[in-house]
Amino acid sequence: MNDTSKRKLVALLLEFLRLVLIGVTTGVVVGVYQLGLQGISKLSSFLYGSSSIWLVLSLICSVIALSLLNFFILKWCPSIDGSGIPVVEQAIRKEKKLTWKKDIPGMIANSFASTFVGFPLGSEGPSVVLGGKIGKAYSDLFKRGDDSEDIGIASGAGFGCAFLSPLAGLVYSFEESMHRVSWKLIIKGVIVSLSSFGVTFLINHHHLLEIETVVPTYGINNVAFIFVAVLSLVVGLCFKHFIVFLKDKFNQFDNIKVVKYRGYLLFALMFILNVFLYPYMGSGSNIISSLSEWTNIALVIGVLVFRFALTSLSGAGKVTGGLVVPIMCLGALVGRIAVLVCGSMFKFDMECSEFVMLFSMVTTFTVITKAPMTSIVLVLSALVYSSSSFDVFHTGTFIGIICIVVCHLFVQLFRQNDLYDEFIDVSKRNEERLKAADN
Repeated sequence: MNDTSKRKLVALLLEFLRLVLIGVTTGVVVGVYQLGLQGISKLSSFLYGSSSIWLVLSLICSVIALSLLNFFILKWCPSIDGSGIPVVEQAIRKEKKLTWKKDIPGMIANSFASTFVGFPLGSEGPSVVLGGKIGKAYSDLFKRGDDSEDIGIASGAGFGCAFLSPLAGLVYSFEESMHRVSWKLIIKGVIVSLSSFGVTFLINHHHLLEIETVVPTYGINNVAFIFVAVLSLVVGLCFKHFIVFLKDKFNQFDNIKVVKYRGYLLFALMFILNVFLYPYMGSGSNIISSLSEWTNIALVIGVLVFRFALTSLSGAGKVTGGLVVPIMCLGALVGRIAVLVCGSMFKFDMECSEFVMLFSMVTTFTVITKAPMTSIVLVLSALVYSSSSFDVFHTGTFIGIICIVVCHLFVQLFRQNDLYDEFIDVSKRNEERLKAADN
């Protein structure tokens, strides 16, 4: 072996080691973060359910302190406002520089705060951002000129760690983060995704889409997917446009004090709502897990409207948290409506209800984010996880996948941007307004 070949081999080994380090670090950080959130959620549930005056007073003091912490963290790290994913995508496009030294601890702390108070926000968005910022950190450490690949691949690994699905993370990195693919990137992505998953699974075993029993649809029960497609399109597109509208208006009138400091009002509102409506608050995972027991369609519609408004208000800024699981909660409610309607029209087999709701969750996610491949991989991984078997390809599965694809094609036909692109456009319009005001 000549010197040139040796140098190439050493370079390949060093690159492999670097990618493994990115993956392992992402797995550790996201795994510990997810595990921490589970503990925070349990503590929050205990305090909100307590009748002890001292515990109630400690809860009130905690909410006040966390609202102050939220304000100062977002002032210190403005890029972690919301889920932070739009900033990561802009960094991949080389439109913005991604910072990480203060943002990583800031995002974890602020996400813990919003989870403790009971905001209708999730942990998957911050997991994506944590992965992306870890990728940026290693890119800086190894003095790489182009950091977009590291950020894109690592952000996908963060998504995969959140959902305990390395394949979903790999697909997400190309479909949602980088919007391009090559064999070189695939190999890098596989190394980072597998190494991150291997580590995070040792720390955290909680699947965000965990469903105990899933019975595939068959025969006339598949008619439910027609209702799922229509309702997912209506609810998904309305949600996307409404939250974008709110974010744009909040930016436009940020000079008004009640808008500028609305974070405090949001914390107060969430505290009050959690005191009286705790079962319907949080990221939505608790609703998803119990939804099969809901038989009153008026209640389902009411909670859908409630969650729609509250998630839009919370996701429009001034607090840290993800939107994927809350969006999927809306999708699950849509699926439950479809199931109950079908049950009133014909003898729908209610044992198939969770199967329909699972596909409805990812269909609504597809409508809003335009990520059909990620949705398909997610739903298949959830089916494998819930059944502990790879025998998940049934007639109902294929019809559910067709439902996802048809909804995506519809969104494409009407030239709808995905949610994060819309958020980026809102951010750019706000920057233009600020420049115009300065001039």
